[in-house]
Amino acid sequence: MKFSLTAACAAALCLGACGGDPAAPAPIRMDSGGGRQVAGLSPVRDHARISNTRDSVGALHVDGTVFAWGANQYGQLGIGTTSGSTVPVMVSGLSSIKEVRGGAYHMAAIRQDGTVWTWGNNSWGQLGVGGMSSVVSRARLVTGLSNVTALAAGTYHTAALTSGGAVWTWGYFPGKSSSTPVRTAGLAMAVRSVAAGQDFNLALGVDGKLYGWGGNSYGQLGNGTRSSSSAFPGHVYGLDNVTAVSAGASHSLALRADGTVWAWGNNADGQLGVTSGDGTQARPVAGLPTPLDGGASIKAIVAGGRNSAVVYADASVWMWGSNGYGQYGDGSVQSSSVPVRLNALADVAAITIGEGFVSVLKRDGSVFGIGYNRMGQLGNNTMYLPSRTPVQVVGLSGIGYLRLGAGEAAR
Repeated sequence: MKFSLTAACAAALCLGACGGDPAAPAPIRMDSGGGRQVAGLSPVRDHARISNTRDSVGALHVDGTVFAWGANQYGQLGIGTTSGSTVPVMVSGLSSIKEVRGGAYHMAAIRQDGTVWTWGNNSWGQLGVGGMSSVVSRARLVTGLSNVTALAAGTYHTAALTSGGAVWTWGYFPGKSSSTPVRTAGLAMAVRSVAAGQDFNLALGVDGKLYGWGGNSYGQLGNGTRSSSSAFPGHVYGLDNVTAVSAGASHSLALRADGTVWAWGNNADGQLGVTSGDGTQARPVAGLPTPLDGGASIKAIVAGGRNSAVVYADASVWMWGSNGYGQYGDGSVQSSSVPVRLNALADVAAITIGEGFVSVLKRDGSVFGIGYNRMGQLGNNTMYLPSRTPVQVVGLSGIGYLRLGAGEAAR
């Protein structure tokens, strides 16, 4: 799943012994209030700095190091063990990172040099390192790729966008299976953004049109059907002038240049935010504020497992879909198919949606969690205790609070 504005995605519903590049500079540790940008590293984008898996979180500091917390049964925390953590731990062997992405039970990251590193579950080859192994607990280099500019991670597969506009995928989705990267055929033009759902992919072309391929059981390819999975990209019907795309587990979101948000696919929890239609074709989400300057005032669109959200440039957040664990943050468990402003959140730089929980990066670099917490994914040194209001993620070893450095809007 892809976070971008380009767009966002959060989690799907639904590294071997390499230990990092030996030529990489040593990770630079920051104090709890760190907000400086490390010399020699390009600034990281807010949407690339936090991403949920189904039950864990990966977060990127402005110094290029990565932290993780929550479940770790497949090694998705990247610390060399399968022991979970209710507080942040530093992912081993990674430095100079500029983007982190979470799938269902695996994570992926891009280094500043354009290489890709992956860890966690590899049962379907979704790590792209060859072979299949259920547990890979340290980051491993994905060979055969270079100049990668963006990543997207689904349940069983991963996708990468290179600087020339080509899309590469690995793992499994209907019609395609490979444990090493394979370039996607059938995209006639360069791609500017890529998103990955549970078993499908979306690509935004430089022509402003969307293309989808993979599974389509819920109409998530937007081609007017629910039955025709496809291994080759096809047009998402009825959309043009698209500027951002995001894929949830089995539904999709797109932002048009006029500031309207469109949705299609699974609507079992109201995550499409529409009142009519069967979900197989894109329809505009009703009830969102329409920016006066079009899509420029929308910072990110975010499709999660059972939720959707929009982050505006004024740092406000609107969400719709499931609220069974109180992930709206207002103390209620009442779900809504109409967008609701999350008044409990302010100064938001980025948001990512997991299975029943939400993680939020604020502009000052602090991190908060809301909702389900069975595996410690809220990061507040507790387990099994969900929270219907935002709780702050604590620091390493449970001391103080995690600070990831100031966001773009605060620098």
